[in-house]
Amino acid sequence: MPGSYLFYNTFFMLCLLWSMHSRDSHDPLLLAILINLLSIVLDAITIGIYYEESHNRPWFGFSIFMAITNLLLRPITSLVLLRVYNERNGRYSTFGIPGLGGLNPSGGGAGMFGTGGGPGGRGSYENIDGAAAGGGAPRQAVPSPIHDLEANNYK
Repeated sequence: MPGSYLFYNTFFMLCLLWSMHSRDSHDPLLLAILINLLSIVLDAITIGIYYEESHNRPWFGFSIFMAITNLLLRPITSLVLLRVYNERNGRYSTFGIPGLGGLNPSGGGAGMFGTGGGPGGRGSYENIDGAAAGGGAPRQAVPSPIHDLEANNYK
């Protein structure tokens, strides 16, 4: 396999390590997803070009088998990375992919990865402010130091 195959796979692995290091950021995961999706096309091109001219070398059968296995597992890896990206970003959309496990507006249903609005899962949004419901706790006046000084000066 050519050096480019090693380059973009190494870059993909570095993005994965970066995303494990900085768990608060979703940027390394987005970069890893984009590299992984681009690698699907690049893997297919690389296998198509280098299969014909290199199949007489020793160990080539093993390397082409592993490259094809990697190519077949990349969509699954992309879905798992997308799921982790959605968790870190605070979004639970499925981007139109059925069974990905996002929350629908009614808050129900566990998807392929076990998230949903049931027990142990995250339910739909609940407004804890109370302003939208027309009720809520009465507001209390917060004393201001400037207001207290002015009140003391006029007494």
